[in-house]
Amino acid sequence: MSTILSQVASPTNLNAAWRRLRTDKAYWRPSISRSEMERNLLLHLLTLAQELETGTFRPDQVRFFPVAKGDGGQRIISSHFLRDKLGQRALLSILTPIAEQYFHHDSFGYRPGRSIDMALARVRQFVAKA
Repeated sequence: MSTILSQVASPTNLNAAWRRLRTDKAYWRPSISRSEMERNLLLHLLTLAQELETGTFRPDQVRFFPVAKGDGGQRIISSHFLRDKLGQRALLSILTPIAEQYFHHDSFGYRPGRSIDMALARVRQFVAKA
């Protein structure tokens, strides 16, 4: 497990995750705004890397806020803090290639490079053969 956590926390992996999320405007943590985080970006990324590698990372509570609907009602939206999104993205980039080798070739749900249209095409192939 420590090997995976080391890979997740590696500078290369965290940098790739940061490049994907750098335009996200979410707060870094409940008490740290995005602009505050950017002033000490290296410190915050190194702290996150250490927490990920040592297994001490704990996500913050999910934020909930109302959004007006077209019919006048409201719906509740949930959102993670940027620190948590970055940790999730870093973990996903390491676990995806590991997990992909175990999935069935006809599995399409939540897989990179696969779509509903591809799943439907596969179903049509099966039906045509029957």
